[in-house]
Amino acid sequence: MELAKRVEGWKAALRQVADLTGMVLKNQADGHESNFIKKIVKVVGDIVKCTVLSVSPHLIGIDLRARNINSWIQDVSNDVGIVAICGIGGIGKTTITKYLYNLNFERFEGSSFLASVREISKQPDDLVRLQRQLLSDILKGKKEKIYNADQGIVRIKEALCCRKVLVVVDDVDQVDQLDAVLGMRDWLYPGSKIIITTRRKQLLKASEVDTVHEVAGMHHTESLELFSWYAFGQDHPIEGYMDYSKRVVHYCDGLPLALQVLGSSLSGKSIDVWESSLDKLEAIPEGEILKKLKISYDSLQDDHDKNLYLDIACFFVGKDKDWTITILDGCGFFTKIGIHNLIERCLLRVGQCDNKLWMHHLIQDMGREIVRQESTKEPGKRSRLWQKEAFNVLSEKTNMVALDMRYSSLETVWKGAKLLRSLKMLDLSHSHGLVSDILDFSLVPNLERLVLKHCINLIEVPESIGVLQRLVSLNLKGCQNLRKLPTTIHQLKSLEKLILSGCSKLYDLDNTKPPTLTQLP
Repeated sequence: MELAKRVEGWKAALRQVADLTGMVLKNQADGHESNFIKKIVKVVGDIVKCTVLSVSPHLIGIDLRARNINSWIQDVSNDVGIVAICGIGGIGKTTITKYLYNLNFERFEGSSFLASVREISKQPDDLVRLQRQLLSDILKGKKEKIYNADQGIVRIKEALCCRKVLVVVDDVDQVDQLDAVLGMRDWLYPGSKIIITTRRKQLLKASEVDTVHEVAGMHHTESLELFSWYAFGQDHPIEGYMDYSKRVVHYCDGLPLALQVLGSSLSGKSIDVWESSLDKLEAIPEGEILKKLKISYDSLQDDHDKNLYLDIACFFVGKDKDWTITILDGCGFFTKIGIHNLIERCLLRVGQCDNKLWMHHLIQDMGREIVRQESTKEPGKRSRLWQKEAFNVLSEKTNMVALDMRYSSLETVWKGAKLLRSLKMLDLSHSHGLVSDILDFSLVPNLERLVLKHCINLIEVPESIGVLQRLVSLNLKGCQNLRKLPTTIHQLKSLEKLILSGCSKLYDLDNTKPPTLTQLP
């Protein structure tokens, strides 16, 4: 029955075309052939209503990233398909989708690309505007009078139920945006395809989506090529700029948006400007990039998840997930559900093999920049402090007693910091980045307890430890690569406990025999 109706529709269209009156050259454009041709092109263009979308001229690696979805779109089966493309802001979701749309829209009886749904949904009559656009696209420019979302759903159902369509819903962040625009999946005509782009992995229930495609970052070679097109107008850096270009590529960590923004901003600049710009990037992330990335942070539903994100960005990247949950639950967080929410918005991921928390380093930089903006000139007024600024601020506090920095990623501790007279206990356990030059102990003259348990890459303890005349306990348990003790250890007049269990490579001061497990100077 449905096929018969469609055949009749085609016959009617053919009869209508046969009755059309042609255009005669002598009656058009004053008889000028070139103008006549231009007019024909315009008329045909208006009728066809070309829907090719504008995309970047430099689609590096796009074929590989789009291959699987393109095969899915071109599947000739009658199955209705919905795919969600997800990833952090600037990773290339919209670019990939535009590319796929341009390749395939002519295969369908109707097509629509609903761009920037999240932004449009902030405006009055947002969903009605999207419904009108969808119907106008599918019905080839025909204007539909829609006054409310419920009415729009009915009209969309009528339009989609008899046409094989390709619809893209770009940058979705709420379920109701999909429901009001597309309605029920059952409305769609066999063979129709829907593509959704989102920063939220679990926006739709698994039963509503055939597949979820998470966009990965560009690898090094692709990144360098893309950056070069924007910075130099060619596919590789010009002479003298290779090392600087590699620094930028490392900073961008596979994020196309960052590569394009920085490439454009550095184009035509001298090496001195490049050096200064790169030094600034290491201290203050680029504003336009952060603005794009911050959308995911702003979309978090409450202050709990925002604070959890900031704490992880500042202190827990690279740390074990379960250990982090234990620590943060003790600070009043509902950490498990919070981590789930951050993962859903592509702000965080958990390593499948090591169970550690990871962020794209620009996402981490964004979190730290949000904190820095709380007080750009006075770090002591910020809600969080880390590394050098933390030590500088703490050195000004007279009531500081202990500093717990377990599982830190530090290679050295507060180089160039001020004197910390109040510090009595320092715990650097499981700090695997520490090797030998830990810190100048003269900065902490009143230290009483030093814990270096399981600093597995520590080779030696600095000789400056001899100045710690109040040190009572030194714990080096599990420092499996520690080879020798400092000769100044005999100067520690107050030392009562020296724990060396698990220091399998350690010999005594004369390097002749292993020391006892608990040894006094």
